[in-house]
Amino acid sequence: MNPISLARIFELVDIEKATKANTIQRAKIGSEVKLLDKQTSTISRITLTEPENSNPNLGKISYLSLLGSELLGVVPGEKISVGILGRAVNFQVLGIKDTQLDSRR
Repeated sequence: MNPISLARIFELVDIEKATKANTIQRAKIGSEVKLLDKQTSTISRITLTEPENSNPNLGKISYLSLLGSELLGVVPGEKISVGILGRAVNFQVLGIKDTQLDSRR
């Protein structure tokens, strides 16, 4: 194999790795995060919002809150722990949906 062909193969591998890295869905403002509460085995859906749009009764949590700040940047399968009233509450991220994409359609 000549050096040019080999260089092209390495370039394609790098492009594929970068594409896969960019397709990982990370939680951000506007994302709906599906969570499993590890203590109670309950599933909930939380939407990360700006502080002025926060409404915990509707599942809208500010990214500045304890839970919201822990959720920013998480990926499906990740586990997080939040200290609430002096005890650790453990969650597992089951899924992430970008609600901003849905509103554009």
